[in-house]
Amino acid sequence: MPGSRRRNMYVTSDGALKMEAATVANSGHYACAAANAVGAALARSHLVVFDPQDFEDVAKNNDSSSVYREEGKHPMEVPM
Repeated sequence: MPGSRRRNMYVTSDGALKMEAATVANSGHYACAAANAVGAALARSHLVVFDPQDFEDVAKNNDSSSVYREEGKHPMEVPM
């Protein structure tokens, strides 16, 4: 709900989820549900926040075998 806050996260007046200084603890599954007279939609995403130390270790060890993925990049589609 807009205005609600939990730890370093809050929902803006337009329904966006904002995180301040995201940490590994913010990693997880998130969902957004919306409904109006036209219909309803549900979007799900998985967020992974890496510890900056992990990237420093990779650079220090020149470990190019580490691969990081982004998920949930596709925008939600609402049927009309």
